[in-house]
Amino acid sequence: MVSLARRIMEIEPVLLGRSSRPECRVHTHFFFCPGCNYVHCFSAKLQGYDRNAEKPTLQKEVYIPGQIALHTCRSKITGGMIRYTNDSTHHLKGETVELPIIQYGHI
Repeated sequence: MVSLARRIMEIEPVLLGRSSRPECRVHTHFFFCPGCNYVHCFSAKLQGYDRNAEKPTLQKEVYIPGQIALHTCRSKITGGMIRYTNDSTHHLKGETVELPIIQYGHI
């Protein structure tokens, strides 16, 4: 058995969100957000994910509005680090931290 550990995990495409454009609602990957203490899903194609599971970079910001989650969360992921903007409403606003590794079962 091989244990997998990644900072970003791929999932089966799932339709989420409220956008009227379906292509904006198909999420293919997720990461664990230490600011929200929860996972955030995103579309690899729309976010410009570089497919580097160890030190991932997304070309666009990830924005989770407060109506969807407990907190408003806006972040930018670059080189395996997650930088939260000052308009995030959780305890890590304005900070940059390492994107946590997600432990993913066994194969």
